[in-house]
Amino acid sequence: MDMVRSFNGCGIYAIYYAGDHELYAPISGSFEVPIYVGKSDPEGGRKGLEVAEAWAGTPLWKRILAHRRKLKAATDFELEDFYVRYLPADDLFTPMAERLMIKDLQPVWNVILEGFGVNPQGGPRQAEQMRPKWHEVHAGVPWAEGMRPQPSGPGPLREAIHKHLKLHAAPPASAAGRPPGVI
Repeated sequence: MDMVRSFNGCGIYAIYYAGDHELYAPISGSFEVPIYVGKSDPEGGRKGLEVAEAWAGTPLWKRILAHRRKLKAATDFELEDFYVRYLPADDLFTPMAERLMIKDLQPVWNVILEGFGVNPQGGPRQAEQMRPKWHEVHAGVPWAEGMRPQPSGPGPLREAIHKHLKLHAAPPASAAGRPPGVI
């Protein structure tokens, strides 16, 4: 996964997989169905306090870099097997675009393995909370290893991935237009 050059603004992005991990064989290399879709908000946007302009700073670039670090830490992936398409956009557009992309394309890490996009929890909450589903299946991210495991373990999650991708490995006819870029 090549390093994306720094750029300004918030926006939306889709991550694609092109490796040989058996769980993701149905979508590997297609570049039609992303494995994950996300967005970034302007700084201060999540809390609504002193929200920066949509083009100020580098929130989308930083979000992509955070995902890159997480994928690099995972023990069952090769970083060069991931690609990203991204679109810097006004923050009024991004929540709707993300929602529509997830609804239409059903990315497996958004729908089945929630938790890829989460950030580390602070303080004692880290040890008290359950490990996100993505981290249960894909070990290696240090902060997630200290969390309580999912009660059923990774087996049922892997089965859910197989079932989901049997239904959603091809884009629906309504999915049109994909933002450009490489991670």
